[in-house]
Amino acid sequence: MKIKINNAISDACFFLNKTDVQILLSGGTGSSEASINELNHLLACTRQVLKQIATDYIPCLFYEDIVVDDSERYAINSLTQCMLTVRSIERSSGGKVSVHQENGNLILKKGNYHICYSYLPTVLDTSEEYTDFDGAITERVVAYGIVAEYFILSGQYDDAYIWERRFKDGLTNATKRLDNIVMGARQWR
Repeated sequence: MKIKINNAISDACFFLNKTDVQILLSGGTGSSEASINELNHLLACTRQVLKQIATDYIPCLFYEDIVVDDSERYAINSLTQCMLTVRSIERSSGGKVSVHQENGNLILKKGNYHICYSYLPTVLDTSEEYTDFDGAITERVVAYGIVAEYFILSGQYDDAYIWERRFKDGLTNATKRLDNIVMGARQWR
């Protein structure tokens, strides 16, 4: 399932009763500067929520082929995404390899490698669709997180607690492994 950032922020606006921002999101005209600032604030909350999901619940994984030259160093900032942790590295010819990190570099012997790493998601604007959570997270759960983050930044901690609880419950439900549930046989007497 794709998370449409526009829909998640629109849901959050509904929960926050911010109809002026919803109108702005739907392409309405006559938007005030306050509405635009509010939308930018909600977009910043969205970025924070997606980063929290990626670091604490469902990592965003990226697979990439890299080539290490004679220096036996590969700059981490040369990777396509902003890497958090290396999950695995294999030689292109096969076989896992251990890796060390030093001063922003991956230390590997010369050769071609296939790397899997987790990364931080980036959201630039409301028109984006986000698919890196394997369909486990819905727009509504992201909206709960946006509202919680909004209330935290606004200093409304009681409301933030309520929405944070909904957000975490939604994440817990999304990350459960339902295929492992086995019900025992009943006995009729």
